Amino acid sequence: MKKMILTLCVAALATSAIAADPPNSKGDKTAQSSGAKIESINTICPVSGDKVGELGKPVYVEYKGKKIGFCCRDCPKDFKKNPEKFAALAEKNQAQEGAKSMK
Repeated sequence: MKKMILTLCVAALATSAIAADPPNSKGDKTAQSSGAKIESINTICPVSGDKVGELGKPVYVEYKGKKIGFCCRDCPKDFKKNPEKFAALAEKNQAQEGAKSMK
């Protein structure tokens, strides 16, 4: 009996964890840094203008094959409201950083 109750509890927890983080239907992926270095196309958050990761662990979204970095986990929510605008800002940041490094 105890084994069955334990099994049901584990199944319920696993199901709730999956339901709490459903996959995106638009094909973009959001991931927080997990120790592995993720190369993003930008060093400045396109939403807030802060440095990527300045407000905690950096957060990354994969959009049209490019990884875009954000300063915190709240910014991707705004990014998803207007991804074209913010992706363009991230690319602009990349171009500016590239020009600085060439000097």
